[in-house]
Amino acid sequence: MLENYPQAKSSFESLIAEIESYYSKNITTSDREKLNTLYLAVLSNAALTAFYLNQFEDSLAFCEKALGKDPNHQKCLYRKSLCKISLADKAESSGDEISRKKKQLELYEEARVCLETLLKIDNKNKEVKDKLSEIIGIIVKIRKEYNFSETKTAEKNTETPKKEEKKEPESQNQQASKKTTSKPDFLEKVQQSATGKVNCIITYWIEQLISSQELPENFTQFELNCQSFKKNYDKLYHYIKVS
Repeated sequence: MLENYPQAKSSFESLIAEIESYYSKNITTSDREKLNTLYLAVLSNAALTAFYLNQFEDSLAFCEKALGKDPNHQKCLYRKSLCKISLADKAESSGDEISRKKKQLELYEEARVCLETLLKIDNKNKEVKDKLSEIIGIIVKIRKEYNFSETKTAEKNTETPKKEEKKEPESQNQQASKKTTSKPDFLEKVQQSATGKVNCIITYWIEQLISSQELPENFTQFELNCQSFKKNYDKLYHYIKVS
């Protein structure tokens, strides 16, 4: 059966090139969606055939193309992780020991990211869980054996901290005034926000209405209401509370 894979891979590559040529043409949205579905299926199968041929770089390239169209494509995420693992295993026989282990560690970490992404999509996938557990074990072993520090993903904050301004203590009259004029926390936040932030609140609220199918039919009036909300925060607060 293995002798058929090179021919299958060649056929998939020709089909991929043919499909890609259509993306530059003026096609309908419906046709483009169908084209995407076909493209992803062909790329996924091309990645599989290349993997079986031990052509891990080619398989990885097919996966990357598919994930460029659909970052959550489960088959290509899994095949990408397998390619990274296979390339890490292959690196065992090249370069000096420290460089080799660093390269392996990098590839295993990339495989780990793919597997963790998969579990976020489907946390009941036992095969992925088992593979992730295996890879984490390998990563921990390499780090411990070669005393490699854990990769830092967070960048240091280089901004100069601002000096806090000293505030004069408030008088009892000021404190009493605040207590008597206090408003709901949400309203205070809205009033202190810039117009841009208010727009975000309105947008969020609109999305909530759409999801619950409560959006008014007369959208022109709805837009006018939104404009008035920007000038009248109390009205916005009341409108959200009673909705």
